[in-house]
Amino acid sequence: MSNPEITVIVPAYNVAGLVLPCLASIMAQSFGTWQAIVVDDGSTDATAAEVRTLDDPRISLVQQSNAGVSAARNHGLALAQGRFVMFLDGDDVLNPTAFARLAASLDARDSAVAAFGTFLKILPGGAPIPTRSRSRSTAIPMATCSSRCCVAIFLPMAGMC
Repeated sequence: MSNPEITVIVPAYNVAGLVLPCLASIMAQSFGTWQAIVVDDGSTDATAAEVRTLDDPRISLVQQSNAGVSAARNHGLALAQGRFVMFLDGDDVLNPTAFARLAASLDARDSAVAAFGTFLKILPGGAPIPTRSRSRSTAIPMATCSSRCCVAIFLPMAGMC
């Protein structure tokens, strides 16, 4: 695979029954050049087995001993190849236009180092429950942000909130 435009890092700890809807929301993106790195943080359930059922070369699974969500995100970040990075927890889902909106928001603002927005949290059984929402994407100028900012976090969920 050539270098993707976006890497989404999915820290996952005991999210069997939730991780497949999360990954389905990534696979449903209208923006095609992405990679997803699922970092199984020592799950004791079927999280890794569920991820292995997917036949998509853009999705990779890495496993580590339980070290917490921050260590899982950092592990994924070390493997990321995308120009932009997004973090998405294994029990969340994205709107199908999230990646396209992320890339457009950051490309439109040369000084931006981060973008954020909303996502949907998944409850047991896979039903997405809306969380706090924003009506549009927001890019943060470098001058407003410390030098330690993440590249990107969540994107607005137009039509889902």
